[in-house]
Amino acid sequence: METETRKQKRTATSKSQRKDGSNTGLLFLLALVALYVLTIPFTKVEESFNLQAIHDLLYHGTELAAYDHQQFPGVVPRTFTGACLVALLSYPVLRAGALLGLRKAYSLYIVRMVIAVLSVGAVGRFQKAVSRRFGTEVGNVLLRITCMQFHLPFYLSRPLPNVFAMMLTNYAMGIWIEGGNATKVVYLLAFATTVVRCDAILLAGPIGLQLYFNGELTLAQGIKSGMLATLGSVAFSIILDSCFWGRLLYPEGVVLFFNTFQNKSVEWGTSPWHWYITSALPRALLGAFPLAVVGILLEKKLAKVMTPCIAFIALYSFLPHKELRFIFFALPLLNLSAACAVVHILRKKAGTFWDLAKVGTLCAGIASLFCTIMFACAAYGNYPGGVGFRWLHQQNTSTVEPARVHIDTFAAMSGVSRFGEEMEGWIYSKVEGLNHSMYLSMGYSHVISEEQEIPGFRMLHAVDGFDGIGLHRGFPPFEWRVAPKVFVHERIP
Repeated sequence: METETRKQKRTATSKSQRKDGSNTGLLFLLALVALYVLTIPFTKVEESFNLQAIHDLLYHGTELAAYDHQQFPGVVPRTFTGACLVALLSYPVLRAGALLGLRKAYSLYIVRMVIAVLSVGAVGRFQKAVSRRFGTEVGNVLLRITCMQFHLPFYLSRPLPNVFAMMLTNYAMGIWIEGGNATKVVYLLAFATTVVRCDAILLAGPIGLQLYFNGELTLAQGIKSGMLATLGSVAFSIILDSCFWGRLLYPEGVVLFFNTFQNKSVEWGTSPWHWYITSALPRALLGAFPLAVVGILLEKKLAKVMTPCIAFIALYSFLPHKELRFIFFALPLLNLSAACAVVHILRKKAGTFWDLAKVGTLCAGIASLFCTIMFACAAYGNYPGGVGFRWLHQQNTSTVEPARVHIDTFAAMSGVSRFGEEMEGWIYSKVEGLNHSMYLSMGYSHVISEEQEIPGFRMLHAVDGFDGIGLHRGFPPFEWRVAPKVFVHERIP
C-alpha cells in the first residue's frame, strides 16, 4: 500500500513538472513575442486594414464616416471580425490607461499584445494536443523550436488576416490531432475559411477528407456540419461587415472572386511552383526545415498529421502569386515533425551515426538562433515611416497651428498608422499622387516622404532604414547596412 502511494505521488509530481515545463515554454514564447512588440511596434501595409479598423473602433465608435476604410478601402474589402474582437478585448485596458494619462501612441502596444496573447493561447492549445498524442517531451521541444525561429514569433502579434485565421486553425488542429470532436474541427475550419481567410479551404479540405477516411466523420455528418457552419458563418460576416462597409457585402466572397476567378493577385508578382519548398519554408523554419523532413521518415504517427499539411502546401504551390504568410497554417505542423525528429535522435544510444545526428541537431539549433538574430536586426530597420512619424510628434516643432501633415505612400506603407496621430487638432493626410507644388498649394506644414528634397520645405530629420547586408574581411564577416529612407520636412515660413 505504501509503495503504491509513493508511485502515485511520483506520478503526480511528474505530471506537475511536465505541466510546469509546458507553461514555462508558453510564457517564454509570450515574452519573446512581447519583446518584438516593444522593439518593433510598427506595422506594414499588409496589416494596415485591421490595424486602422481596430483604431477606428476604439476611437471613433459608431462614427463610421470617420473610419479609415471609407477613404482608403484597399484593393479588396476585408472583414471586421478580427478587428472587433481585438478592439473589444483592448478597450478596458485602454480606458484604464487613459485614466492614468497614457499617451495614445502606447495603445498600439496594448492592441498588439492582445493579439499576442490570443495567438500564443492558440499555440498553447496546439502544443497541449501534441503533448497528449506524441508525448510531453515532443510538446516541449515543439515550443523550443518555435522560439528559436524568427517568423512565427514575430508575426504572432501582428494584425494580419492570416494571423487571425491561424488562431482558429491552431485550435482546430489541436482538436484534430488529439482525436477530439470532429464536428468542432469542421466548425472552426469553416469559420476560418468563410469569414477570415478563404484560402484556409486548402487546409480544411485535406483535413476533412482525412477525418472521413479515418472514420472519425461520416459523409452525412461532414456535409451537415459543413453546410451549417458555412451558412452560419457567411450570414454572420454579411450582417457584420455590411454594417461597417455601408452596403450589402460578403468580403471573403469578393476576395475569392478577385484572387481565383479574376486571378488578379498575379499583379503583385509571381513565383515558380517550388518557391515555398526552396525559399519560404527554409527561411521560416530555419534549422527545423531538414529536421521536419527527418521527422516524417522516423515517426510513423506523423503520417496522419503531415498528409494534409503536405497537401496544403502542394495545392498552394499551384497558385502563381506566393507569399510566406499564405502558408502560416502549415508551420506548426512542420515544427511538430521537427520536434519528433529531435526527440527521436536524442533518445538513441551512443553510436557513430546517432552521435553525428545529435551534433547535426545541435548545429541546426545554433544556426537557427544566428539567423533569427539577423532577421530581427533587419526587421528593426524596416519601419522608417513609423519612426519618422513618431519623431515628428515627440519633437513637436511645428510653428503652424494646427499642423497639416502629409504622409506619402512609402511612409504610409512602412509604419505610419492612426495610432501615431497624437496631436489633437492636427490634420493628417495620405492623399496619393501629389506633386511638389501641390504640397504648398494644399497648405501642408509638414511632409513625411521618401524624397530627400522638396521645394519650399526644409528637412528636419532623416530616418535610417535597413539597406542590406554587406560582407567584409574580419569578424564578424558581415555588417548591416543602413541608409536614409524617410525624411521629415517642414514648410519654410
